[in-house]
Amino acid sequence: MIEEALPKRRIAWWRWIVGAIMALLVIVGTALLIVDTGIGHRFVADRIAAIRTANGLRFTVGRIDGSLYGDTRLVDLRVYDLEGLVFQAPNVTLDWSPFDWFSNRLEIQRLIVDRAILTHTPRTRPSKPAARSCPISISISASSRSDGLRWRSACWERSG
Repeated sequence: MIEEALPKRRIAWWRWIVGAIMALLVIVGTALLIVDTGIGHRFVADRIAAIRTANGLRFTVGRIDGSLYGDTRLVDLRVYDLEGLVFQAPNVTLDWSPFDWFSNRLEIQRLIVDRAILTHTPRTRPSKPAARSCPISISISASSRSDGLRWRSACWERSG
């Protein structure tokens, strides 16, 4: 009798493990789908605004359009230093893969900045040498363009 009950328990145990793995996959998949909605975009923009770098730079994004997993449009991208606004770009379009972060890489296949304004040279807090090293590899494709951005006093403008 004991010998007959053991195989049934073993099967029930494996069903429980498979069920737990499937439930975890459903939760992760749902989270990945939700983050690419309007609510998810707002959450990501809020997380970006919450970042405080060691040297004092802060970043804000007014709105995220498109997909977070590819063709993304950032509306009202701003960078602040210790004295205030440093850089502003009303529209930034990029095609990238966020999954490259898992291998410590940032690869941008396409980057288009129609107009950008640099108000002053960034003034940052001195940071330790270890904090200055970039922990990721950054790559921007040669097909990316800035549509003829040029320096004119403290403003980069699109030519043409």
